[in-house]
Amino acid sequence: MTDINILLKRVITHSDRKEYKAAMDLCNEIISEFPDNPQGYRKRAVIFEITKRTNYAISDITKAISIDPSYPHDYFNRGRWNLEVGKLEESLGDLTALIKIEVERDSIYYLKTAYFLRAECYLQMGLYDKAIEDCNKLSPGFSLWVCSGMKSKEDILRDIDNNRTN
Repeated sequence: MTDINILLKRVITHSDRKEYKAAMDLCNEIISEFPDNPQGYRKRAVIFEITKRTNYAISDITKAISIDPSYPHDYFNRGRWNLEVGKLEESLGDLTALIKIEVERDSIYYLKTAYFLRAECYLQMGLYDKAIEDCNKLSPGFSLWVCSGMKSKEDILRDIDNNRTN
C-alpha cells in the first residue's frame, strides 16, 4: 500500500506547478486506495475549483464532510463555493455550521470571514436585518474577495441601504 502522505505531497507539487491533470490523476489514485480518507476528496475539490469546475468541487468537499464532519475548512470552502454558484441556502447552512464549530472550539481563525460571507449571503437573500447583525460583528473596513471582486463590510451595508430604498 502506498503512503498517502507521499501522494498528497505530490498532489501539492503538481498543483503548485499548475500541472492539474497530473494532480487530478493522483487525487483519483488516493481516492481509489483510501476511499475513507477525506484528504483525497479535499485535494481534488481544490483542483476542481482551480479549474473552474465548482459544482464538482462542491460534490467532493461534500464527500469529505461526510467522512469527517468536524473539519472547519471544508465548511469554509463549501460555503464560499455555494455562494459563488448562487446556492444561497446551502451556503448559509455551511457558514452557520462553520460559525458554530469555531464558537465551540473557542477559535477565531474562520469566524470573522464566516460572518462576512454569511452577511453577503443574507444580503443576496434579502434578509437585511440578519446581514446587518453579522456585519456588526466585524471591524470597520473588514474586506474579503467575494465572488467577483473585493468587498468590504461597508459595501454590504451600502448595498442594504440601496436595496431598501429601491
